[in-house]
Amino acid sequence: MAQVSRVARAPLHLGLLDWSAATQNVVELMQAQHPHVHWELPTAPAPGMADTHSLHTLTQALLENAVKFSARQLQPVVRIHVEPLPHGWWRWVVQDNGAGFDAERASTLGQLFQRMHRDTDFEGAGCGLAVVSTLVERHGGRWQIHAQPQQGCTVSVDLPGAF
Repeated sequence: MAQVSRVARAPLHLGLLDWSAATQNVVELMQAQHPHVHWELPTAPAPGMADTHSLHTLTQALLENAVKFSARQLQPVVRIHVEPLPHGWWRWVVQDNGAGFDAERASTLGQLFQRMHRDTDFEGAGCGLAVVSTLVERHGGRWQIHAQPQQGCTVSVDLPGAF
């Protein structure tokens, strides 16, 4: 909860950055902790205007969720790609092959302490997607999530690109 409060209040210092390169940096930090995960990363640049620290926090929160919920798979896979959208926006997509969840219950995701699984099934307090929602909203973006039980999860984040 403290992290959600911090990201909601921290000043944003918008600057030009490459979302693909930022993703690569976060994955490099995570690979040492999760060497069993197969990562598929974007290769094309994705220029955008964002706060560097906030984008790192958002990326880390989404990738940690993907790893956590796919860790029980024989071969956990996290796929990340970026794609341009109309009007200079970019879509960043994180897809895992993990536990998924019942999509009918997804309406509360992004709120504090909302979980799709029992506490005993997966660690965490239900704050990761609240961090994502807060940061996306502060950057003027939007996000969505799709899942099926035992078929993984896909999270899409749309943010304004470089102007």
